Amino acid sequence: MEDAAKKLDESIKWAYQYYAYLLGGIHQVSVQYRNVPDTHTSLSGDNVWAALIREQRATRQGALAGDYVAQLINDGQFGRNLTLKEVFAMPYTNPNWPLIATIDDLRTALFTLVHDGNWMIVNSDGTEALPDTPGQIQTGTIRQVLTKRPEPEPDPVDPADEQTHHADTKTETTSTDTTSENDTADSEAAYDRTTFTLSDTSITDLAKREQVWQMIANLASFLDPAKATGTDLQMVNFNVTITARRGETQGLVDKGNETPNMRTRVEEDDF
Repeated sequence: MEDAAKKLDESIKWAYQYYAYLLGGIHQVSVQYRNVPDTHTSLSGDNVWAALIREQRATRQGALAGDYVAQLINDGQFGRNLTLKEVFAMPYTNPNWPLIATIDDLRTALFTLVHDGNWMIVNSDGTEALPDTPGQIQTGTIRQVLTKRPEPEPDPVDPADEQTHHADTKTETTSTDTTSENDTADSEAAYDRTTFTLSDTSITDLAKREQVWQMIANLASFLDPAKATGTDLQMVNFNVTITARRGETQGLVDKGNETPNMRTRVEEDDF
């Protein structure tokens, strides 16, 4: 009798080896189907969580970093500041965010983020709310937002110092004056943030593939280090998804793993 019950239990666990998770943006979501190892079962939450960690769709307890949360927010391109309620809902409502082990993990990550000087929590009246401990961060409030800390304004120049500066400048040579003007022009340069977005597009048509290739080739030429003296580039952020025959992107994956700050992920596709 015990042997029969054991076999039944094993058969039930074996029958439930599959699980699924969502992947994609808010307007375009795909369902990814996976299975746990043969010795595991999807009836066990621990087994499923371990599988999600391997797929980079969940985080280990205590392993969520503040910089990673900042990257997720930047990549989301929300176009506005998020309330703390929205931030704490992201792991459960946004497929691009991994699941978190506990709310305290996200609290700790935000605590680190707002204490590193680049981000801040702002009250509804515009004042900063700097928590002393992670537990002080409110998870369900809409009266506080997470935002990037503004750049500090330059110190005002004393008029007397300004006159002295101009007097000293007059004694410089012509070549020095030219350099000073160029430096001033550089310091007043304005910057644009340009974003290119290409939704899922079939490139089985060689003409369309050629168009996409030309765009990427132009981008590669624009980033060419050999042209560094001719362009003033500051930052780059891109997200590329390629669906190809299994194994054909391995060279790209290897190169991506060698590139600082780049994360790569390869998933089976039901294409």
